[in-house]
Amino acid sequence: MFLQAIIDFSLKILFLIVFLYSCPVFSQNAGLGIKEKEYSSTGQYTKPTQISFAFAGDDDYTNYYFNDLKEHIFKEFTKKGIQVSFPNVPTNTPTFSLKVSDSKVIHENGGYDREIRYTLDGVLYTNNTLEPLLSFKITVNTLHDMNQQNKEVVKYLLGKIEG
Repeated sequence: MFLQAIIDFSLKILFLIVFLYSCPVFSQNAGLGIKEKEYSSTGQYTKPTQISFAFAGDDDYTNYYFNDLKEHIFKEFTKKGIQVSFPNVPTNTPTFSLKVSDSKVIHENGGYDREIRYTLDGVLYTNNTLEPLLSFKITVNTLHDMNQQNKEVVKYLLGKIEG
């Protein structure tokens, strides 16, 4: 009798754990990450050894989002042998223009785990071409703040640049 009660209790606990683990309400990572909306490239694209980045969007992004993104870009691109710079003027090197738009809080979740979504547009061009070498539009879903997915954004950028 006592053994049967322990088995029943253990099965109920096991069932509860499986239920809670599989329930999407308790999963913080559901829907987070990057979703590509558009992508195009020209056939004449080759991986650059130097690249400049130019940032556009709301001024709030300049000091907060783009400063963090710069650090990740510099670190990861340098590891791959690609020299990067962040000038405010046009250069002779290929330039990747990144623009943040449509930033909004999707869910507050009690003010602790707020979910944020924004769009990032990117265009890579050189001074001697009228058409972009590649362009993309991605939607980024993140928790807490916009910077949380910056490592994934940089991985995406590297993947597109490296072809």
